[in-house]
Amino acid sequence: MPELPAQCPITGGPVIVTRFYSPDGDVTFDGRFEVKSPFLALDQNQIEFVLTFIQCEGKFNRMQEELNLSYPTLRSRLKEIIQALGLEAPSGTDGFDAEPDRMDVLAQVESGRLSVDEALISLGSRDPQRNRA
Repeated sequence: MPELPAQCPITGGPVIVTRFYSPDGDVTFDGRFEVKSPFLALDQNQIEFVLTFIQCEGKFNRMQEELNLSYPTLRSRLKEIIQALGLEAPSGTDGFDAEPDRMDVLAQVESGRLSVDEALISLGSRDPQRNRA
């Protein structure tokens, strides 16, 4: 069975369901039913990302293993989803803590999931080469 489209495939306008059927009770309902969900704004890849985020309990280190993506990439994708859902961060912030958990970043470097340069960038260094001794 095809999925209900989030918007009209011809005009791009809203979709209003006028009939639905319950096979358990063999009952048909007629009316005007608005399809509302903030998740309709997400594409399939974003929905899969959200499901993985939930499955990994929001832990980026687990998501890095699952999706084979770097911390900055995961953060960027989550920010795109936050914006698509209309959940913009307060002005002057990007919606994330100013500093990632340093112990988490060190653990990711130790396990090889994050390079030293990526760790330095995620910890706030703009020039990873400058910080090497």
